[in-house]
Amino acid sequence: MICDKKTSTMGSPVPMRFYAAAVIAAVAISFIGYNYMPNDNDTNLTKYKASIRDKLPEEMTDEELENLDPFQFLPPESEIKAAEMEQRKLMEFIGNEKKSISEMTRIIRDDLNTKDGKCKAPSGKFISEQCAHIEEKAYREIAGVNLFFITTECSDSLKNGKPWVIFLHGAKFSSQNWIDINFLRMTAKMGFNNIALDLPGYGKTGSGGNPVPDSDFIEAVVAHFQLDKYIVVTPSMSGKYGMPLLKKNKKDVAAFVAVAPVNTDMIDNAQSITTPTLVIVGENDKQLGTTSIEHLSKLKSPKVVKVKEAGHPCYLDQPKVFMREFFEFLLCDVKY
Repeated sequence: MICDKKTSTMGSPVPMRFYAAAVIAAVAISFIGYNYMPNDNDTNLTKYKASIRDKLPEEMTDEELENLDPFQFLPPESEIKAAEMEQRKLMEFIGNEKKSISEMTRIIRDDLNTKDGKCKAPSGKFISEQCAHIEEKAYREIAGVNLFFITTECSDSLKNGKPWVIFLHGAKFSSQNWIDINFLRMTAKMGFNNIALDLPGYGKTGSGGNPVPDSDFIEAVVAHFQLDKYIVVTPSMSGKYGMPLLKKNKKDVAAFVAVAPVNTDMIDNAQSITTPTLVIVGENDKQLGTTSIEHLSKLKSPKVVKVKEAGHPCYLDQPKVFMREFFEFLLCDVKY
């Protein structure tokens, strides 16, 4: 026979069903919170889980249990909606499984292949191959810096006539952001092997050593990895490394993707630069986005794109749109 009452340490009988309700509520709330929040590193999720532990004490009076409102432990509705929307926005386009990556890559490929044969997108067989794993996460001593990098490969891209892509990052980010949206794997499946760097003093790369000037750093990386042809993707802060490269108008730079970078005002030879350049910014980025278009639209033949409903990190705000524009530029507009 199951008793339905329990005596608390205060001496007053507490109906067992209230304890059961409290436990069930805690588990349910924890589950709801976990699914609403994007990831375990999210600050709101961390605070939220802590609040559940703190607000369900071991000893509760009858009155406290009677008045227990399980929804008091949820984050504000605005936070829930924002987190849910962000998660849905990413997951509706980007999956975590290899199959999802292949499917999403194929969607873009099929879309590009409707452009009258202008684009050189990979075959369905190539996309379906079980490749594009993160091949290496490692450190290399380059230009006096213990540089952390990630390489993602699908094949010998040079045999396909496609150069490597070098992904840089903004001040608040690192190479991990490109992994989080599965961009490195999708780029490899499109035929472009790639390297994502943690720039000196950011992410997992230390700031010690005696590095070369910022303006020469990418060239030092290129020399280390012996890349004959390469494409540079430079968002925000990384412009101090990327923009000098564009200004030099080097022949081994097959293409350049400027994602609202800093230092665009240094380009004083715009009409002499022949490097194919994509200038892509969020339409709501009124600072670096605006100045990027102002300065880089003076290049000889840039492609300028404003991503709707996106701010400064437009590749995170609207990954689907960014990927579509990025791959159209690389596969349809640039001649290798």
